[in-house]
Amino acid sequence: ITAMAVAEPEEDYILVGTDRGGFARVCIESVVENAKRQAEDILKRKEGDEAAEVISGRIFNKLPKPADTPDYVFQLPSLWLVQGAHRGQVDQVIHCRRRPSMVLTLGMDACVRMWAYDTGEAL
Repeated sequence: ITAMAVAEPEEDYILVGTDRGGFARVCIESVVENAKRQAEDILKRKEGDEAAEVISGRIFNKLPKPADTPDYVFQLPSLWLVQGAHRGQVDQVIHCRRRPSMVLTLGMDACVRMWAYDTGEAL
């Protein structure tokens, strides 16, 4: 991944560009929901008897560490993928919230391209 943007306002999708000129919209809803649950857990611990450990950051020593398991290593569904969106890597991705929503990409090939947010079709 050479470029990334979070799709607003829903923030459940990211737009990514690759070193080979590919470009995709990826659903990260499961990652966002998991992060929210973890944040709620930390806040509950802070309100409980572990407040000092949360504030100092020591609480993170007690939490499970990321490992090479399905809980941490998994596939994220791609809504669409454009192979060869640019010749060479994608340097920037910008989500434009307008009607209809669109995405701008800038590639190493010095081209700016416009894409439909919902379908990935070139505009």
